[in-house]
Amino acid sequence: MSEVMVSVRSSSIGLLPAQDRSPRIVRIVGDITLMAGWTSDNPDRTFTNQTIEIREETKSSRLGRDGRLIVTCRPMNVTWYGGKAEYLREVARVRIVARGYVLIDESLDTQHGHSKAVPGGMSFDVTSQA
Repeated sequence: MSEVMVSVRSSSIGLLPAQDRSPRIVRIVGDITLMAGWTSDNPDRTFTNQTIEIREETKSSRLGRDGRLIVTCRPMNVTWYGGKAEYLREVARVRIVARGYVLIDESLDTQHGHSKAVPGGMSFDVTSQA
């Protein structure tokens, strides 16, 4: 049986990985589609050629004092330059497509954070339900 060495550093809340990785941020020009809930009469709205910045979902883990592994997840964040707060009212799902590829097709995260205005647009979180 081979041994695997993992580098960790100790903190007051447990053991943390020695290497902390910052979330990746990509900036694209693409189409964003806002979808209301399945029972809504509101049609999907698509905004084309929008400048969008996407910060990837981040997961971190630590060992609790009881020795159990605790995994936390921060949802993916989208900054939509040109977006407005009223566009996100009654929106349940967001799809972002760039160059024919679906980059995001996820639920708008309304539990942990709400959309907020940023210079030139809106910032909001999306998260998978799985």
